[in-house]
Amino acid sequence: MATEVFTNYTEVDANNKLTVTSSRATGANVGRDEEVYLYKDFGPNYFNNLYVTFELYVASTSVYAIEPNIAAVGGMGFANVVDDVSGFSATDINVMIGTEPINAFKLWLERGPGAASDVYIGAADTIYYCLLERAVDSDTVTLKIYSDAARTTLLDTLTISGVGVTTQWRYCYGFVNWDGGYAGTEFDGYVQNLNIVLPNIYLMNLKGLKIPYEDKDESKELHVLLKNLSPTSKEAGAAGEVVIEIKYELAA
Repeated sequence: MATEVFTNYTEVDANNKLTVTSSRATGANVGRDEEVYLYKDFGPNYFNNLYVTFELYVASTSVYAIEPNIAAVGGMGFANVVDDVSGFSATDINVMIGTEPINAFKLWLERGPGAASDVYIGAADTIYYCLLERAVDSDTVTLKIYSDAARTTLLDTLTISGVGVTTQWRYCYGFVNWDGGYAGTEFDGYVQNLNIVLPNIYLMNLKGLKIPYEDKDESKELHVLLKNLSPTSKEAGAAGEVVIEIKYELAA
């Protein structure tokens, strides 16, 4: 996986609330009454299946609004429009982290500007290691939240449906806020180490191939060797795995 270079993204930030390095977009005093986002145009229908890792952090210095109950948030997302989350369509997705009066610090997986959401209650001043996934043409998106960089300790899995089986996204947001026209909220935090794994699927479908196989050691195990005969190396799937589906029948 290659980390997205945020300095190659387009920044919309009239009040200079973002500090952008190659791997991190840090927001300071990002309000809900302004547009602050960082995006890249990958071209129409570029993103279908998703396997995206990134890290989110919200500082305890973030300020929410009590009346009305408005969270201070920042995060990342995929969309087919250039806008903050308030302008996202109902099939665009965003992952936000922030603070609000109820249950304090949270992570949200959302579709559109609040069209559907799932929530994890977290803590401030903590790095959350995230994995955003969507299977090809799936109506569902999931977000796995881990407490460690190796992504071995799972804290929660968030799920939303309704993104649409035909939806494919054009824009990736390395940082995005939600401009709802509300003054008094200030988000402090960052998105960093955004990695997008794209599908490079090598498919071999052998129909009618019959190979006699005798289980001499009576282990009931089928031993298969997969060898890359090309001089070009291949990445073994989004999760570093090769999946081989074999159908068999017992000989008469």
